[in-house]
Amino acid sequence: MGKHTKTCHVGAGVCLISAVFVVACQPQAGSSPVGVQTDPRPTPVERLTVELLYPTGEPSVEMGGTMSVIIQVTDSVGQTIGDAQAEIAVKDPSGRLMVVAPMEAGKEGVYRASSWLIPHRTQAGAWTIEVTVKRDGAIGRAQGVVLVEPSESETLLQKYGFWIAAPTLRGIQPSLVADRGDAKDGMIRWGGVIPASHILPEAWLEIHWRSGLDDLVGPEAVRHFLLDDIGDFGFTPVRAIGEIRPFDFQGRSAWKVDMRGQYAYDDIEWVVFMDTGSGKTFAIGTTVVLPPAGVNAHAVLRDTFELPEGVVSNGKAPEPLPRLLPGPQLLSPPLGAIFKGPDAPIVLTWAPAKTLSGDEFYQVDLSYNYDESSFSRTYSTRNTQLTVPSSLFHKPNCGVFNWQVRLMRTKSPIADDASKPVAESYASFYWYFLWSPPSGSPAEFPPLCPNAQY
Repeated sequence: MGKHTKTCHVGAGVCLISAVFVVACQPQAGSSPVGVQTDPRPTPVERLTVELLYPTGEPSVEMGGTMSVIIQVTDSVGQTIGDAQAEIAVKDPSGRLMVVAPMEAGKEGVYRASSWLIPHRTQAGAWTIEVTVKRDGAIGRAQGVVLVEPSESETLLQKYGFWIAAPTLRGIQPSLVADRGDAKDGMIRWGGVIPASHILPEAWLEIHWRSGLDDLVGPEAVRHFLLDDIGDFGFTPVRAIGEIRPFDFQGRSAWKVDMRGQYAYDDIEWVVFMDTGSGKTFAIGTTVVLPPAGVNAHAVLRDTFELPEGVVSNGKAPEPLPRLLPGPQLLSPPLGAIFKGPDAPIVLTWAPAKTLSGDEFYQVDLSYNYDESSFSRTYSTRNTQLTVPSSLFHKPNCGVFNWQVRLMRTKSPIADDASKPVAESYASFYWYFLWSPPSGSPAEFPPLCPNAQY
């Protein structure tokens, strides 16, 4: 074979050998393929679009509530991206970082952050939510705003100087149903129910405070403080004050008081104590119905009570705090007395609250139930007794009659609402008597009484 002639095109990467062989030829370093222009600039990074699905606008949430973030990620052509790394950062109005949390990818490019708690006693205002998404060097961002507002607990702290957590036992959504007085002397009532048949799960919390340190030297002094200074014992009518015994409440010498509610299932406790730091006497009442098993429901409701140092409070409630006489003391018939037949003489008696002036009288409220309904009768008298009309026996009823007495005063004839009298005393206890046909006598109406009566 003769010597072959070889022609190489440098940079082409191939060599041609006189009509027979094709062999590989290494290009020179730094060379480019023939006809190809190189760009010295870096390859552009893919753009990610981050859409904030939740929250949108400027939603509001109370301190102590929870918040979450949901986004959707797409690329430059609108295709959803499900394999990126996403993170949220939440800052309060001062710019302080409050939350940093990863987001979990779901279907169709949707990412979610686990719910996070907005702490109590933090800064109210516009909190910013910053979302950062990364994928293969690509970055996308989004930002939102949530308005953080004080909860009822924060409001009470600023107005009255005490802290108490919301009474959310069993998931109840509580409402502040009473708010009276001011930072020196006042009361609140806070709680709610869960709709149910016949017996409704309930949780109620109330706090009363009076300026000055009452001399709570024993059970009788505590009883007088409750009757004379508090007087209003809650959302549930109270039939009697029970045992009063010493109790340690958060290191304070206190008294625990049992009360009997309208129904046997009403579980009521009060704690009464003095606080030398604030110079006030407090009474905290808790009422629960069908509480969750395995917990001390009263402790759950009241043990978050706190009197933080350094809090200056001078708030005023929407309503004034009534300062009334103690409710009239009921005398007879005794609680739960039994009467038979329409001719049984039933005379309600009570001790005089005071010597009556010409425009004062006693108002007696008598109530009974029948077939899921409640009925009431109101009587007025200047005497300290009232004979129950025998005609009530013949009204369809469940055989249980509740009664209560209050001292009232007629308004001046020139008052705008002169026809409506005003209370001069708190209501008395809520007593009841049983009234039914004599043994062996037929009933006058069907016994339609599905609910508890006492």
